[in-house]
Amino acid sequence: RASEDARTTLVPGVVVTRGLEDALDLVLGSFGLTLGAGRGGWMTAVYLQEPDGERRYTVGDADLRHASCAASDEDYERARDHADRLRRSLPTFEQVLVAELFPDEPWADELLAELLDTEDGEDTRITALASAARDPVLLTRLCRAFPSAIPQYALDMACVTEGDTLLSLFAEALPPLLEKPRYGPLLKTPPRLVATAIGLMNTRAAAEALAPYLGDRVLAPVVTDFFREHPEHAAVLATHATGRGKATAERLAEQRRGPETEGRVADPKEVPAVLRDRPWRPGTMKGPAPRVAKATLPEGYEERVELPEQLPEGHVEQYRAMTKEELAKWRASVETGDAVDFSYSHTPRAEIRYLQVPPEEGLAAWSTGRCWTAEPVLLWVAAHGLAALDGFIQPSRLGWLDYELADQHFAALCCFVSPRMAPMMARIAVARKKWRAKALRWLERHVETVALGLVVAAAGAEREPRSDAEQALLHLAGRGHAEVLRAAAKRCGDEVMAILDELLARDPLAIDAKPPKRPAFLHLDGLPAVTLTNGARLDDDARDALTEMLAVAPRGYPGLARVAEACDAESLAGFAGGLLEQWLLGDAPGRHDWMLHAVVHVPSEANERRVAELARDWARNKKAKAFRACEALGMLGTDRALMHLGHIAATSRFA
Repeated sequence: RASEDARTTLVPGVVVTRGLEDALDLVLGSFGLTLGAGRGGWMTAVYLQEPDGERRYTVGDADLRHASCAASDEDYERARDHADRLRRSLPTFEQVLVAELFPDEPWADELLAELLDTEDGEDTRITALASAARDPVLLTRLCRAFPSAIPQYALDMACVTEGDTLLSLFAEALPPLLEKPRYGPLLKTPPRLVATAIGLMNTRAAAEALAPYLGDRVLAPVVTDFFREHPEHAAVLATHATGRGKATAERLAEQRRGPETEGRVADPKEVPAVLRDRPWRPGTMKGPAPRVAKATLPEGYEERVELPEQLPEGHVEQYRAMTKEELAKWRASVETGDAVDFSYSHTPRAEIRYLQVPPEEGLAAWSTGRCWTAEPVLLWVAAHGLAALDGFIQPSRLGWLDYELADQHFAALCCFVSPRMAPMMARIAVARKKWRAKALRWLERHVETVALGLVVAAAGAEREPRSDAEQALLHLAGRGHAEVLRAAAKRCGDEVMAILDELLARDPLAIDAKPPKRPAFLHLDGLPAVTLTNGARLDDDARDALTEMLAVAPRGYPGLARVAEACDAESLAGFAGGLLEQWLLGDAPGRHDWMLHAVVHVPSEANERRVAELARDWARNKKAKAFRACEALGMLGTDRALMHLGHIAATSRFA
């Protein structure tokens, strides 16, 4: 058996190669063994435990249970008979295991009825029988004795009992699970499992038990899904929804009504071409393959270092020069990576621990991209200036943005206003979502200097740097810097100029974007209708295309403007607001925040107020969600949005 953390066992392999019977013997044979540390923690040891000792590891039990339930009739009957013969002579809690492994047999009910009135009935290990027992009376007694078993086995119990016989038990379990413990966080999974089990009962009484939690911060996603999937219980919300749940119930009612059906459906020729053709998808970029030129930076290009006004303080106060032996040792270690400014000495009782690396040696090692600095990296920039640039543009430096002190490293990159830094910033804009906006702002701020580096990279043979540079150039051109880019390309020769002209002449709608997988909680048929300016409604395919475009479109995507021009502004804003509401009903997951950004692409006063309301609400106790909402307000950038941000900054601890 493997460690509990790894959750890997030999059980599946034994089932495949030797059958269920041998796998059962393997699991039962390991029951009296436990893993622990040996030799002071330097090895893993297998120990025999007392017959009545508490079982520490249950790895493999679930694998064997899945195998027994999925076995053919012949294999199952053979394994069942083998287990039946074995279990009669096994200790009590090994019998519990066997009953758990064969949930289709009556063994769990028999054993539970026998144990509940004995001393063993006070042992928490019998709660495993809740996953296989079927008698609601016995299950109720077990759960009353061990309330912690309810969330763990709620789904098992709901699947095997008829109707809502356990409803009162589950309903009573919810309030304690939603109370924040005195120590530690409130766990969301246990109450959500119980609520899901109640939903499986699918009765009016179950709906009445769930309705009060429609506005609950933890259970809202589960309860919302229940009433969305079971509209026959919608009437319950009118009498049982409370507080926030009433507003959510109204939104669910709007979704059930679906898009307006009045008015004619738009003819395909009336639908904006961008929605018919979906030019943003991969493979829609037309034209010849990119041309490649042997371009290099022209002589006399400008580059400089711009240090921040305030540099961080170093922590190395005392240091000395390296001896020849210490320098030789450092040279050997630097091949695999070491500090390039100061090396730490591990010599016992040494008064000075830091050894200064010779600057020329440190710069040479830094340029390989394998090494780091003991002091803040901005001090390295201040000490060496442009001589340190080669080390900063190594591809390996990109990984520094994923770890601690990433802010300092990005600030160091921004110090080098040079065409040689431009490809690195373009790569960051493509490959690091967190830093994309800052990298693009840096390129815009220094466009006259860095344009040379981008046009040279866009004309090069290496695919990744060329693609990164192309995206950066298109972004800068879209911000009104096309003439600056053409002037830079002209300095590099006619061939580079022709390549840039081809790039800027591409269809701005073709962005080669792969649509993300849609969340399960997104229901297009529940979104408001979108009407054209002539009053005709977009059909389902066009609405699907609009949703896809909102999921992939960057800010300023020209396709959005074309749709806005062809559609009624109020209906388009209502569609974006519907996406926002469905995102909220799905618990506002960050990986689907494009549904929030839909109201940024299609702004309206009503949607702006809704985002501001969410930002103020989340600022109290949900920092990540509050950040997303505030980010959306910042993207909107209107006076009202900025006013809301100012209010949050002045009244919330989140700020």
